[in-house]
Amino acid sequence: MPERAGKKVSRKIAVLRIKRKEMLRVIECERTFAASFLDCLLGRISRCQDLVVDHLFDCAEKRLARTLLLLANFGANGETEAVVPYISQNELAKVVGTTRSRTSSFMPYPGTLDRVW
Repeated sequence: MPERAGKKVSRKIAVLRIKRKEMLRVIECERTFAASFLDCLLGRISRCQDLVVDHLFDCAEKRLARTLLLLANFGANGETEAVVPYISQNELAKVVGTTRSRTSSFMPYPGTLDRVW
């Protein structure tokens, strides 16, 4: 049985605001930073496009299944992770783009999957 992740980690972070001119200079001069930054941007754009397509063409059940697989890191590096993050049905419904009652109607009752498999 996977364990739930319920710990909160707090550490100090710093946020740096960079002016446009300086950012353009750093992207031009620092190749490793530019590659990393562009990789991050392209990944974000791809995820946003996937979300738009999901909401346009997939039903709520498929979006919920995809969200649950993403939360479990299914398919990442060919492995699954044994830690299941805690997420309320309200939060899950917001991510899926539906209501909490609709999300809960898709979720199986505890123990029902054991009987199916």
